This record gives sequence, structure tokens and C-alpha cells, in this order.
Amino acid sequence: MRSSGSIGVVGVFVALAACSDPTATYWTSPSLEVVQAHGLLFLTQNRVPADGMSALFEGTVVVDGAGCIRLSGPDDATVIWPHGFTAELTIEGVEIHDRSDHPVGRLGDHFSLGGGEVETLHAGMGFTEEDRELASRHCPGRYWIVS
Repeated sequence: MRSSGSIGVVGVFVALAACSDPTATYWTSPSLEVVQAHGLLFLTQNRVPADGMSALFEGTVVVDGAGCIRLSGPDDATVIWPHGFTAELTIEGVEIHDRSDHPVGRLGDHFSLGGGEVETLHAGMGFTEEDRELASRHCPGRYWIVS
């Protein structure tokens, strides 16, 4: 997962201080966590899944008007990041960091994301009914599960 290219324009100005923001709101369920800070919703898995999908998304990752992080394209799937990933505000914008705290890209830039798109979250992927309700309530639509 590497990003490249020039900085794109993010449609919503956000200020996010990765999970250390005292004003952040957290919703958790068995396999999904949503962190909301200053209008940005950052969805991650609560655990490392046993299996992953092997499709590839190459394109821009943006923030929509509701604060959901989405793939830029015809399906605009909401991104569900792996367990341990964070979003951090830097001088250049919002950076996504992996579980080792290495930056993997900046919102508005080009990303190469392994994983797969699903219409809904389902139990076969380890997501419970509570997970599905949580994701649907905050960022409805299709989902890209990053592997």
C-alpha cells in the first residue's frame, strides 16, 4: 500500500489527531471500530481477519460530505482500514498510517489498496449484525475492506 503523485484536493477540511483527540467519539462493536473526530469518520477492523481479499484498487481516496473516507470512483465504497491503522493530521493533510505507524498515503492522493469491495458486510467476513448496523448508520453503501 503506497501512495504516489501530487496532493489532491480533499472536499472537506478536517482536523484529525489520530485517536488521541480528546474530543473524538468512538463506537465499537465486535469486529468494527468507528472514530469520529472533527467531522471525519475513520472505520477500522477491531481484529486481524483470518483471510483477506486479493483485489486491487488504484485511485484517489477522499472524504465525502458526511465525513466518510471513500474510494473515488463510480461505486464510492467506504474504506474499512485494517486493525491498528490510524489517521493523523499533518501539515500536508490527513495521513493514513499502518499498524507500525508508517504513513501509507494522504487523503486526496493516489492509493494502491489491496482488499476487496463488498455490497454489505456479512458474517462470513467476521462482521456481526452489530458491525453491519454500525457501518450502515455512519457510512452507508458499499465497502472496500483493505487487506
